[in-house]
Amino acid sequence: MMEYILIAACMVIGLIFWLLEIFLLPGVSFGAVFGTIFLGGSVWFAFANLGLGAAFVVLIINLLLLALGIYFFVRSRALDKLALDTVLPGKALDNKEDEVAVGDTGRTSSRLAPYGKAVFNNKTIEVKSSNAIIENNVEVRVVSVVDNVVTVEPMN
Repeated sequence: MMEYILIAACMVIGLIFWLLEIFLLPGVSFGAVFGTIFLGGSVWFAFANLGLGAAFVVLIINLLLLALGIYFFVRSRALDKLALDTVLPGKALDNKEDEVAVGDTGRTSSRLAPYGKAVFNNKTIEVKSSNAIIENNVEVRVVSVVDNVVTVEPMN
């Protein structure tokens, strides 16, 4: 009778450690290690004391309990309290094609190595140098606007 209690205790402790590992602990940590030790220990203890058939049954029960534990933990909405669900207003990209066009001239407001800032029509935007480093306060011309990247070259 004591063998069954010890096997069941190892199974429950191993299941708890694995659920903690899967849902609460980042990366592979002590939850995975101890969960595997306890679940494996329950199988080993069943094999050593009850035989091969019992060890196989305990292994199947361990796998089923782990699958059911994951299923019910996900369905219980316990993760909803841990999840970030805040929506941040705003937009990811500005449409720079509306601000500058090919041929516009402006002045760098920072060093372009190769990215930096330049002022066009009293608006500061991020630009990319076409081929070299361009120092601060140099007059530049827009050579392309592709995929929201404004490429400039120095005016000579």
